[in-house]
Amino acid sequence: MTLFARTRALLANANKMKKAKTLPPVALVALLQACGGGGGGGGGADTAASAATLAALNPIPVPGLTSTPIPGLGAAPAPAPAPAAAPTPAPTAANKAEGAYRGTTNSALTFYGLVLENDEGWVLYGRAATGGVLFVQGVIHGTNGSSSDGKYTASVTDYYGTGQVYRGNVSATYTPRTKINGTVSTTGTTATFDGVGIPVEVFNYDLPASLADVVGNWNGSTVQGDTGSIAITSTGAFSGSLSGCNVSGQLTPRISGKNVFDLALTFGGSPCLLPGQSASGIALKANATDGRSQLIVVGETASGAGTAFFSAR
Repeated sequence: MTLFARTRALLANANKMKKAKTLPPVALVALLQACGGGGGGGGGADTAASAATLAALNPIPVPGLTSTPIPGLGAAPAPAPAPAAAPTPAPTAANKAEGAYRGTTNSALTFYGLVLENDEGWVLYGRAATGGVLFVQGVIHGTNGSSSDGKYTASVTDYYGTGQVYRGNVSATYTPRTKINGTVSTTGTTATFDGVGIPVEVFNYDLPASLADVVGNWNGSTVQGDTGSIAITSTGAFSGSLSGCNVSGQLTPRISGKNVFDLALTFGGSPCLLPGQSASGIALKANATDGRSQLIVVGETASGAGTAFFSAR
């Protein structure tokens, strides 16, 4: 099995795949269908994906797929007034769901995800295989999230590998940085998940993101199998080509000071399926199972297409 094999089907039919989806809006993630997915139109062999396609399944190495208060004398004093109710403390970094998690679902899928400091979530999920490989089936983006006192909720958009887009919500309980468990419900389907914090040797979320760690050339592929490379400068600006689709954009260390970059991406003209459109999301560098560094980028367009790219060096 090669590191960046072309996309291939993993499940026998779309219904079976539909039932298999899950995941909380937490997230390690990637540029799903950067040039070949999303939006309508387009012709040619590399443009067969539909508007929101994350495509089928692409084997990628992912980090560590191991399956973890005395009364006085005299007359009785008047009763003390009842104390005012203590105000509910505002959520802090210590009690929010923020962090990196990995785990499995009730349908035996594996997920990797992040909950960011603003309770936004990103998750990539799929089938785990031997050798530290994950066959990616899709990505979930969590928005309008809220976490406090061990409870997390968010709206979710599930960009599924066969091209469908499902919307719903997630409800979870968590111990910060340690575990997260809950339910995702989308379009009549409900799935449960159980996750634990990702070890810092695999991905240390609390370190500040450093552009120096990602400067240079990254050869890789999109989830649907488009291949090519991007070059990142010391300022975070990048450009490249993936199966003939020119892309450019900017990576900016997230203002939270965590180990995540904000992504701004623009697609070039033809043969891109989203010519001239822009996407926003996140990117990060993690440690792949083969000892190399892995760049994982994920985003979505305003038109509702998911995009993702994986590279290791």
